[in-house]
Amino acid sequence: MKILTVDDDAQVRKLIERFLVAKGHEVVTAENGEQGVAVAKGERPDLIIMDLNMPVMDGFGATRALKADPDTKHIPILVLTAEDAMSSYDAIYDAGADGYLAKPIKFPALLARIAEYA
Repeated sequence: MKILTVDDDAQVRKLIERFLVAKGHEVVTAENGEQGVAVAKGERPDLIIMDLNMPVMDGFGATRALKADPDTKHIPILVLTAEDAMSSYDAIYDAGADGYLAKPIKFPALLARIAEYA
């Protein structure tokens, strides 16, 4: 699977990338929502894992942009959030995300979510 990871924290991006590559996935990365939208349009990943709170364009804006575009609306988006999941649950799905994972990331849960889209 080709997976796009979008997170403004370079350490988080690298950690997720190394883990996914070790599990046999191809990984492309972006450091903010605006860059994530551009990379998604160019790379056409099978799945996007996107942080919610980022500079330039947050995960809500990027998700809305991707779901509004006929070329990327089919790509599943998992949102990562350090926020209390209940406080942003409705907003995450209203933006068009297909699911979410809480930070800090629990890698068995991440693998289970990825398997849903494989």
